[in-house]
Amino acid sequence: MNARHSASAEGRGGRGLSRGASGAVVIAVCALLRSGHAVGAEYEVGLMPVAGGLSQPVDIANAGDSRLFVVDREGVIRIVQPDRTVRGTPFLDIRSKVQLIGESGMLGLAFHPSYSINGFLYVDYVNLDGNLVIARYSASSDPNLADPNSESIVLTITHQPFPNHNGGDLNFGPDGYLYISVGDGAGFNSFNGQERLSLLAKILRIDVDGGSPYAIPVDNPFVADPNTLDEIWALGFRNPFRFSFDRLTGDMFIGDVGEDVREEVDFQPSSSAGGENYGWRCYEGSQPFNLTGCGPIGDYTFPIHEYAHGPACAVIGGFVYRGSLYPILNGHYLFTDFCTGDLWSLLPDGGGGWELNSFGQLVPQFSADTFGEDANGEVYVGSIVDETVYQVVTRLGCPATPLSACRQPGPGEGQLLIRNDPDAAERRQLTWKWKKGDVTPVGAFGNPTPGDYALCIYAGTAQALAVEASVPSGASCAACWSATGKGFKYRDSGFAGEGIRKMVLKAGEVPGKARVVVNGKGALLPALPTVPVTEPLRVQLINGDDECWEATHSSPATKNENNVFKDSSD
Repeated sequence: MNARHSASAEGRGGRGLSRGASGAVVIAVCALLRSGHAVGAEYEVGLMPVAGGLSQPVDIANAGDSRLFVVDREGVIRIVQPDRTVRGTPFLDIRSKVQLIGESGMLGLAFHPSYSINGFLYVDYVNLDGNLVIARYSASSDPNLADPNSESIVLTITHQPFPNHNGGDLNFGPDGYLYISVGDGAGFNSFNGQERLSLLAKILRIDVDGGSPYAIPVDNPFVADPNTLDEIWALGFRNPFRFSFDRLTGDMFIGDVGEDVREEVDFQPSSSAGGENYGWRCYEGSQPFNLTGCGPIGDYTFPIHEYAHGPACAVIGGFVYRGSLYPILNGHYLFTDFCTGDLWSLLPDGGGGWELNSFGQLVPQFSADTFGEDANGEVYVGSIVDETVYQVVTRLGCPATPLSACRQPGPGEGQLLIRNDPDAAERRQLTWKWKKGDVTPVGAFGNPTPGDYALCIYAGTAQALAVEASVPSGASCAACWSATGKGFKYRDSGFAGEGIRKMVLKAGEVPGKARVVVNGKGALLPALPTVPVTEPLRVQLINGDDECWEATHSSPATKNENNVFKDSSD
């Protein structure tokens, strides 16, 4: 990678996926998250394709196991299996019931918290009359098939006459109740957000276990208010298309699509008793929109983040990352915009506010309309343009300038081999050996399995970054690492990622015993320095704990011809 930037929330940036000669997909990323350590390693956020060949994916859910369930807007739920293939037979097909005019379709899916016992799942769709339906279905005896004849209508909401602003998301909260987002029914300047005797433009909260078809939780905020419907949990929305709960804290995040000026992310802490009024149509974001009939400003809860239209147009709410593969993302609320495809995150700043991180557009012409979470808290995003589900990933990137105070090899024991055949990328080769070096306890290697290693080569007296190769572990190659007692070994038999196929990390508690070997080969390696090499090369292997091993190589080399550079360290 050659660029380091953080795109603004109003703009676009980032880079897309590239493919090597073998056709393997390389994650393209945009820089952006500090490791928090003194030296300043940089992590980068990217999107790794998981499953393609879908049809307008609008929701992604899990049933508490290793599968992903993807809702295709046309009325089909498909299973992405643990090996990341899509089952040919849909899990559920209700296309005959679903209207596809405008923004309608099947829009939401949630599995009952006790799905493994009762087999219940809930879907949100627009029926052929244009009304919103929340229905329960049951799993069949085949775990990969739901029973299409098991439909039990839970709730029907009249949604006339426009086929957009449906909301449509479903989530079970930490309390076990079903939460439902409902749009305002469209129509310019709709007042449904403030109309307390309408279920439109609200988030609802119902108990699907306490009654038939449901009961009202006794602690819903308006159960004693005859002027407000009992199902309402929060109000004042325009189109809360996607919302989610932080699986660690229970906080709720809501992406509410704006009218013509502002997009907003709303927040409800887990300590809330409900009843917040988020302002529409009195306010669009924090800006007054139409104050006729509205109360004092203190009656409303304003967004934790908002941004302007142009070229952005519609916020797509996501999830707080709570997975284990990419710990640098822990606590980040991820979201995007439908028109720009930019990916952002919000992180508490420790002072009651929120810090915005901008990652840019990570895939060319990317346009997402949903996020999802697997059973382990890893986060996914669905693209409606290429009809692909991607996983949000991170990798360690090289700093723009070399790190300081790295461990040194024994005299002349840093060995570098570069084969850079411009006519045959598959013959590209990079081997670096660091031997008999400084004391390196096992703990210095950290925990390599998330893939937090990068090989960096800096060239010339200016020490400009010339080569950057990340070790693709994490979700794509978690099994590549193995502990050896004296350190770790890495072997990527699938040759995925950025061409690094083998690594050996051997600790040495006394000088001269530590050893590091990195071996990469093939077209997936980044472009290597042109041979013959005429300027010094400084090689560093770094990890996410800001540990680093280095050696400097300069001409004259032992061999520097026929597209091969071979040299020992100075």
